[in-house]
Amino acid sequence: MKLRLLIALLFVLPAMGSPAADPDPAALQQQAEAAVAETRKRQPAYELLAEQQAGFLVSWREQLRQFMAVNGRRNTQNASRAIATALGLNASIAYLSRSDDAAIDALLMQQRRLMTMAQTDARLCGILLNTTTARLDENGHAPWLLRKPYSALLPDLESALSGIVMSAQGRPARTLPEAQSQQFTQRIAARVGEHHGREGLDDLARMQNDNTAPAQRCRGVSRLLEAIAEQPPELRAQLMRIYFGQ
Repeated sequence: MKLRLLIALLFVLPAMGSPAADPDPAALQQQAEAAVAETRKRQPAYELLAEQQAGFLVSWREQLRQFMAVNGRRNTQNASRAIATALGLNASIAYLSRSDDAAIDALLMQQRRLMTMAQTDARLCGILLNTTTARLDENGHAPWLLRKPYSALLPDLESALSGIVMSAQGRPARTLPEAQSQQFTQRIAARVGEHHGREGLDDLARMQNDNTAPAQRCRGVSRLLEAIAEQPPELRAQLMRIYFGQ
């Protein structure tokens, strides 16, 4: 079973709330479209995502429009980047099978950084898992990648995402036979067991279970990424494709 857990759950929750003013809907839509167009010019990877991934552009514009309805035109370009980055990380699973090993390694580094933070940050853990509680708590707030301390992560996440998307262009997919994939995942499970015992294996098994406590699920993802990071570079990339790719 593919793990959509971390990449696919880096999801921007739209800012709703009550607007400070009552902006003209048509003007607001035009302003959001203009801000998105500017970000697309500055970020070639986001231009490709908008062209290649169904629904990406519509979601990007709508979430930015909602942000602007609450916050006006203040900090619009940074909000556009934050929204596009989170949506892009969600969409990046479509590129992993074609991305080069170095780009996947850079993404792994950023994922580990996020999950390390999530071990002591219940709010971030909930956001990454897209739990119901997190969605309710985030309602009315700016995109999480626009807020401290998470905003400091944005440049590195943008860079990792760009590497994934750009390196995948024009390249064939790389997949492994099912038997070999199972062999590699068994190797990871054994490594988690060596480090963390039965508890670690239980965490690994419960990562995708919505009924499991978010803290345990985040711990399981963190331990998975830790075990992947210990493997040789060429195997790390393959494992990321196995667990997180399409």
